Amino acid sequence: MDFYKNYKQNIDAISSCLDAGLIFPALTLIYSSIDVIAWMAFGDIKVEDRFTNWIDQWMYKNRKLEASSINLYAARCSILHTLTPDSSLSKKGKANIVTYAWGKADINHLKEVAEKRGIEGQSFIHVNELFEIFREGVDLFMAELDTNKGLQKDFTERMKQSYEHILDEEMQSYRD
Repeated sequence: MDFYKNYKQNIDAISSCLDAGLIFPALTLIYSSIDVIAWMAFGDIKVEDRFTNWIDQWMYKNRKLEASSINLYAARCSILHTLTPDSSLSKKGKANIVTYAWGKADINHLKEVAEKRGIEGQSFIHVNELFEIFREGVDLFMAELDTNKGLQKDFTERMKQSYEHILDEEMQSYRD
């Protein structure tokens, strides 16, 4: 099994979903991809912590969305678990609801509509920009993986944990 090849396929799938206007599948793939790479970076710590740590350390290193890492974590929970905008964190007032624009939509127009209606407690993001910044974060993570020996050691160990039980011959029989 090749983690890098599989991850590239995930990136390609997200791009295909966005091109086809499949927004919820794209968001599902983006958030689950962050889950995976955050686990590869931080291991078996609390999901919320590794997810937000990965965003803060790599995805938001050069530029940020309006939504904080905790807002994105809450959005991840809402998309992956209920396909609604609400999460337990947003219901408790610990995170903003993330409102999405996509395609050719102007996020500023979305903000204006919310403001006119008096809607508060939301963070507005464009799905395409979320994907771009996620990809930039992956690139930064992979670049650091090449130079940071400690990160490299931990990453390699987690890959072994994930794939050691799968024999190449067995996998080949499934592919044939």
